[in-house]
Amino acid sequence: MGGRHRSWGVVGRVLVLPVAVIAGIGLQPHVDVGVLTVDPVTQGGLPPYAGALSTAGILLWCIAAACGIFAGTIRDAHRSDPAAACAFAFGLLSAWLCVDDAFLIHDAVGPRVLGIPELVVIGAEGLWLAVLLARHRDVLRREEPALFVTAIACFAASVVSDAIPTRTTIPGLWRLATYTVEDGFKWVGICVLSVWLVRLSRRVLAAASVRT
Repeated sequence: MGGRHRSWGVVGRVLVLPVAVIAGIGLQPHVDVGVLTVDPVTQGGLPPYAGALSTAGILLWCIAAACGIFAGTIRDAHRSDPAAACAFAFGLLSAWLCVDDAFLIHDAVGPRVLGIPELVVIGAEGLWLAVLLARHRDVLRREEPALFVTAIACFAASVVSDAIPTRTTIPGLWRLATYTVEDGFKWVGICVLSVWLVRLSRRVLAAASVRT
């Protein structure tokens, strides 16, 4: 009986946030409710495959973030195990990059809403990565460094291709750099980093089970 009462208490606590979000959307007077609730592909009359690669990347970020954060926080493993701390740290970074890609933080929210230039947002993310590289360098050297370096190289290539001037006399060069090279390198980087983080998380969880 006590367990049943506790389960209803959990339901009540879980409902607080989603109900509050829906209530806030419904009560705010600034934006049409449908704009905030309807899928953008449907709302924009776009084909169902529009943004497919971007959506897949967001899903991969989400998977990687969930694995890294879970592996790092189970039994507070990140406090004693350097590999768990590394998984947790890169899980948090992946979670932020998931939010960035899903809600266009560096593309739109930063420059258009907050007045923060795109390069400043990307630079802050790069600084965050640099801090993680320095802090977890010992783990990164031994935990499948080839995968990790490949992912970072792909992200670097994507950022560099994004910096190519849009004005060019070579037909198709800008489109190639923007849509094929930039997004392609980013997609490959997300795939490789996600695989690396999932595999690292699996090893962290396996080590934790052995210790217990």
